[in-house]
Amino acid sequence: MQKKDHYNYSESKAEQIHAYARTLVSTLPMTDAIKKMVSDSAKLLNSTLEALGTLHSEMDSLTSQASGIRDRHEPIRFRKSNLFTAHC
Repeated sequence: MQKKDHYNYSESKAEQIHAYARTLVSTLPMTDAIKKMVSDSAKLLNSTLEALGTLHSEMDSLTSQASGIRDRHEPIRFRKSNLFTAHC
C-alpha cells in the first residue's frame, strides 16, 4: 500500500470500490420537474460554453494586439471596449 495525495491507496481497495459502484444504478423519476431541471441545466451549460468561447476569442484578440506593444517594450493598456462583459 502506497500513500498517494494523502490517501492510502491499495489496488484491492480500488477494485472493491469499483465493483461496489458498478452495482449502483442512479436513476431519477421522469417527472416534469426533473425534465425541466435537466433542460435548464443543459441550457446553462451551453450558455457557459458560449461565454467561454467568447472569452477565448477576446483573449486571442488581445494577445495579438499586445504582441506588437510588447515588442516595443511599452505597457499594455486595455480599453474598456476590449474587456469581456457578461450579460445576465
